[in-house]
Amino acid sequence: MSKLLKAFGMICIILAGVLYWQRNNPKRLAFLSAPIQRETNSKVKKNIPARLIIKKANIDLEVVSARIYGQRWETTSLGVSWLEMSAVPGDIGNSIIYGHNWTNLLGNLNKVRPGDDIVIVYKDGSRKYFTVDATAKVSPKNVSILHQSKDQKITIYTCVGLFDEKRLVVVGSLIKKSAQM
Repeated sequence: MSKLLKAFGMICIILAGVLYWQRNNPKRLAFLSAPIQRETNSKVKKNIPARLIIKKANIDLEVVSARIYGQRWETTSLGVSWLEMSAVPGDIGNSIIYGHNWTNLLGNLNKVRPGDDIVIVYKDGSRKYFTVDATAKVSPKNVSILHQSKDQKITIYTCVGLFDEKRLVVVGSLIKKSAQM
């Protein structure tokens, strides 16, 4: 019986180590490549996003600007990351927002459904409203969700699956001013 308990203890220690590594792996939220064609001019200070709100999923998080350095995507544990190389939410293009699937961050993103509302609050306090068009689980090799577009689109994603081998993606489009809440 003691050998069985020792083996179980070793398995628990190994799993704890794997989970610790997984949680702190800097490539965890990355896609294998980033086909983003737009580079923002850092000298021009735009009204950048400050908060992401999705009421249906009980998500209300700070938005932190982030960059990609080689294959390392900056992430934060304070909220979600907005990829500066992507469009500002509401501008023409695809705005990329991502974060960890922890309970206090995007852990509830799987509750979001087409038709749900997404609100982006900007540094100046203004708001823009988006509606969810689609959700999907994709491979980190599927970089098509990162491509820029000719419309006003927002893409929010987090990791899902055993050992976070997939990405849960939520895509929304800007609600025109006349239709805003």
